[in-house]
Amino acid sequence: MKKKVWLTIISLFVSINIIIVAFVWYKADDLFNEMNSGVDLPLQTIGEVNLKQKEPISILLIGVDARPNDKGRSDTVMLMNLNPKEKKGMLISLPRDLYVNIKPSNTMDKLNHAYAFHGVQGTVATVENFLDITIDQVAVIDMDGFKKATDIFGDIKVDNKFEFTSGKYTFPKGEQYLSGDELLAYVRMRKEDPLGDFGRQERQREVVLAFKEQLDKNISLKSLNQIKNLFGENIVTTLSLSDSINLISNYNDAFKSIEEVSLQGEGKKASDGIYYWYADENQIRQLKNELN
Repeated sequence: MKKKVWLTIISLFVSINIIIVAFVWYKADDLFNEMNSGVDLPLQTIGEVNLKQKEPISILLIGVDARPNDKGRSDTVMLMNLNPKEKKGMLISLPRDLYVNIKPSNTMDKLNHAYAFHGVQGTVATVENFLDITIDQVAVIDMDGFKKATDIFGDIKVDNKFEFTSGKYTFPKGEQYLSGDELLAYVRMRKEDPLGDFGRQERQREVVLAFKEQLDKNISLKSLNQIKNLFGENIVTTLSLSDSINLISNYNDAFKSIEEVSLQGEGKKASDGIYYWYADENQIRQLKNELN
């Protein structure tokens, strides 16, 4: 009799766990279907990488400052390259004013105009042409989602390099925890930064990696609906649910070893009076070799 009771209890717990896993999977799959539906890039045009075999992968991250009735421009463009077999990764920030050949129009202009004129497809094609690589996956993030994310994941820890004021917020030098509008002000500031857009890129990379750590720590059944609403409203991506699971499980060593890279070069006005950033050709050649 006791044996039957214990078998019943064990069966009940197993059934409950199966239901919970199924529910989480359903919610997560629903979330990714929603995020996949918003990207203007056919999934079959993305490079095919076997994530289970830990093949190197390049993911383009596009931060967009969207406005009502206007898709906006790409405020942030980063390329994340992960190589789990060699346990290394790179997070490359591409300046918004970078002077590049915009695809598919073949016009020389600022990088952030690729998104404004040609959307995600144009941005992907432009970066692929600039770095001579194949981009395997894409995520487009509404910058406004930064401030909403702290409601779910908690305040984000940053290490500010110098004191500055952005909007109504003043950020002292040193470690501190930020949330909501102040976090958005922290990642957007560039005019008071002695490094200009490069200082802002450094803070953006810092926050992106901090969010990844917070997500690892705080994901739970309770937070799943909140995460679904946040990501569904603020992120579109070509990554499927199974892709994301494989990235988390198979690429963690590469994530832990990410090298943050800023482009070298110089900014100056062209003959038309417009300011552009001209990348250092030697560094670009070196990056191409490392990425391929």
